[in-house]
Order: sequence, then C-alpha cells, then structure tokens
Amino acid sequence: MGGLLAARRLRTLVTVRPHPDTSECDALVVDTESRNTEPEAAAERVNAAVRAIAKFGSCPTFKKVDSTLRGPIGAELRALSAALGGRRILLAPAYPQLGRVVRSGRLIVGGVEVDRTQFAQDPRWPVSDARVNHAIGLTEPDPLIHVCDAESDEDLRALAATAAPDVVLAGSGGLGRVWADGLPPGAAVLESVSPPQRPLLVCGSRHPVSRAQAMHAAATGLPVILPPDETANSQAVLTQVTVSAAGSIEARQPDMLILFGGETAAAVLSHIGIMDLWPVCEVAAGIVASRAKHADREMMVVTKAGGFGTPSVVEDILRKWQ
Repeated sequence: MGGLLAARRLRTLVTVRPHPDTSECDALVVDTESRNTEPEAAAERVNAAVRAIAKFGSCPTFKKVDSTLRGPIGAELRALSAALGGRRILLAPAYPQLGRVVRSGRLIVGGVEVDRTQFAQDPRWPVSDARVNHAIGLTEPDPLIHVCDAESDEDLRALAATAAPDVVLAGSGGLGRVWADGLPPGAAVLESVSPPQRPLLVCGSRHPVSRAQAMHAAATGLPVILPPDETANSQAVLTQVTVSAAGSIEARQPDMLILFGGETAAAVLSHIGIMDLWPVCEVAAGIVASRAKHADREMMVVTKAGGFGTPSVVEDILRKWQ
C-alpha cells in the first residue's frame, strides 16, 4: 500500500510503531505484523492501528489482507468494524494482475482453487478451503462483512466506485490500487534513486516460485540468502534466515536490501532495528521500494511478497535504476 500512496504524491510512512509520529506524513500505513498471531492478539493490533490512524481525524481507510487468505483475517475484520463504530466492510481479496480472482465466493489462483495450490501447504497458515468466508473463519454469516466477487481490474474499480461512503474497503493490493487511485493527489516531490552498488537479496519464502527467483538471482552473481532445505520447522527457518541476513547486512553494508516474503521482511527489519519505511515507488505490482535509515545511513529496501513474478524478477528490480 505504501508504494501506491507514494505514487499519489502523498508523503507516506509505513511503520510497525504502535504510536508513530505522523507529523511529517500525509498518509500512514500501519503494519500490524499479525498474520501469524492468535486471533485475539491480531484483533488488539488492529485496534492499536485504528488508534494510530485516528490522529488524522476522519480520513479514508483501507484494510489490506493477504490475497491468498493467510492469517486471522476474520478476527481482524471484526475488530476493525467494531473499532470504527460498527461500519460495514466489503472484502475483495482478488488480485487479477497476479492471477487471483474470486468467483462465486471462491478464491481461484492461477485458474485453480486456492486449496489445491501450493498455498494449501503453507507452513504457517495452510489454506484448506477455497470458500472465502470459510477460509477467513466466518462459518456463520456476518452482516458487517460481505465477500465480493471480482475477476478483473474493472470489477474492482466498479466495487470501489459504488461503495457507500460509510463502507470500509478491505482486500488485496489489487483493490488497494483502485482505492488509492481515488484519493486526491498530494504535493510531495517524487524522489530519484541512485543505482544500487551493493544489493543483497534475502529470501525467507519457501514457495517454489520465490525460491526459483532467488536461485536465478544467485546464478547471476548477486549475494543471496536462502532458507535451509533441511529444516522443516517454519519458525526455525525464519530465525536462521533472519540471523544470516543480519550478519550479511553487517558485513556487506548493502545500499539495497531486497526482501522476499512478508514474514521475512518483518523479521529482518525488526532484527536490524528498522521500524519505519518511506515508500518511494512501486517497482511492479506487489513490489515496493522504500527509503530506510539503518546505522545512521540511508538504505533502499525493496519488498516482495511470496509466490508470484517471473524467474528474472530480481534483474527487473535492479534494471529499474540502471
């Protein structure tokens, strides 16, 4: 979301701080880091995020969710509705640009129902039901949360255009793009970025697509940290990748840190003390470049979620600044 807001020339802060300083930003993105928390903890983090956003007064609000429905989404949406005074939520996890659509209330990824894809094997949050309501834990109808079908960007634009003013939109980056496009533009100066001289890729995702992309990047000579093959426990994998990344960052002093996987990005950035990101641009759908301060110096941080993109995606990222 940060990259989409920055593209509207809004000075955007992406933060994990529960009480961020919003004095220098036009837009705020609060990362609750709640995908792998218990529903009660996730709900409390959503409440804290709403309190942070309240510093802006009455303002447009969007809830980003994982487009493959991982995490305690139902608990978060209920908490969000309650924190905003019982407002109704329209949920559209479809992300057509990435081949993810919702048809008759069922999530389809690359032409296959999500519970028959690699996301059903997710080590932290396996998606075992393609029915969106059931996948997010809403086995009983909830009058405040409505799941919307969408198979194209046009569907998402129609949804955003016809939503009542008091309704909160929730969904993937696909819907987030449409929502952000409808915001009044700001006056922030679009920044130029120098070509990276010391890039480092950290891939904590074990999704085959991400792993193939990281291996391709390593074959080109880029320094790459990969998750170990032999470790089955997902928390152990994340810990090993995070520790290895911190050591490599200390030794290499990269000017661009490329992070594959949302969990990986959160864990690595937290471990090295980065709590705030200032998005510069969206490199491509789902890939965002941001400025960060680390050890009294500026570093570019590029984040990409797990299983999407071409094998040469890292080369495409680096080519952005050539």
